[in-house]
Amino acid sequence: MINRDVSNGCFKNFMGDHFDCDGLCHHRAAFRPVLAIPDVSNISESGPATSRGQTEQEMQAGCAGTTITLADESRLKFPPDGYVRVPFRKGINHVIVSAADDSDAAYIFVIDTGASFSIVTPGFVAARGIVGKSLYGEAAAEGAHGAIAGSPEICTIRGLRIGNLLIERAGAVSVDLDPVSRRLGYEVHGIIGYNILSRMITLVDYAAGQLVFTTYDNTEPFKELGNPKHVIPFRLLLGAMIEVSGQVNDEDQWPFLVDLGAQISMITPEAVRKASLRLNREPLQLPTMGLGANVGSAAFFRTVVSSLRFGSLTFGETILYQAALPVFRTFGYEGKPAGILGNDLIGRYRVAIDYTRSELRFWNQ
Repeated sequence: MINRDVSNGCFKNFMGDHFDCDGLCHHRAAFRPVLAIPDVSNISESGPATSRGQTEQEMQAGCAGTTITLADESRLKFPPDGYVRVPFRKGINHVIVSAADDSDAAYIFVIDTGASFSIVTPGFVAARGIVGKSLYGEAAAEGAHGAIAGSPEICTIRGLRIGNLLIERAGAVSVDLDPVSRRLGYEVHGIIGYNILSRMITLVDYAAGQLVFTTYDNTEPFKELGNPKHVIPFRLLLGAMIEVSGQVNDEDQWPFLVDLGAQISMITPEAVRKASLRLNREPLQLPTMGLGANVGSAAFFRTVVSSLRFGSLTFGETILYQAALPVFRTFGYEGKPAGILGNDLIGRYRVAIDYTRSELRFWNQ
């Protein structure tokens, strides 16, 4: 899906991204994601001005129902071979990477397909002298457990490196991630979400603890893997988050959010009723503090399904958790059979996330 523009020596994909021959990616496609900050704190281990030439992207603020305009011409720069391999920490079913800025200061970021926009902490913003609120206004944000207190600031981050991948410029919102840091036992400075991940293909190798970031036209990182075992098409929920169709016990097709920020896979109460599933009688105490006003109030009930199928990708007998999370309203899942596919199941495979082709590719570990 990459066409070479001979006139200017650039690559262009159907999302409107332009790839210079030096590997610099300029994203120009507008989108309207809901700013739903996912449950990323379920992790446990034993000032920039914008020029008139930039593309303005409209972002729908989920729980406020208002629209703000955010200038975010994200630019990624790859090394000459067009891809980067970096290690990641697994925590418990999470993808956590180290990053650095121009001064070699170190930062910790979570990779999260369930985040409609990238996030940085107020401490990160203050340490780097980023100015945001006065330039871009305010937006409401929602986490897995409801609305997040305060009004996150909109800002632009520059000069952030993950391995040899340079994020030259990208939009972000400033949100307190202290719950995440407390669970980990060390400070987390941000989340890499859709507005950055959609600019490239990301290969997650859970067994090796390794990420590969690559330009869309580059096949080199995949040669050693051969053809994928499963290819699953997806659509973008609310313009930003990956949604696939799944079957529980051969019921009808239900929507599932594919969320690298979710420690466990979950289904809604309505899915439990539709599939006539049996729940454990007592709610479980899971390390899923999450973000939002109702942290700690969600009850998780364990159930076992005989099969869980996404196209040709089939899980046999599988543990799922019923949860009635406030963010399901934002996703449109409330009162419907639906679910979230988390890292407990995704992590059984190597998976490549390709936003241009709208597909997930799975290889056996």
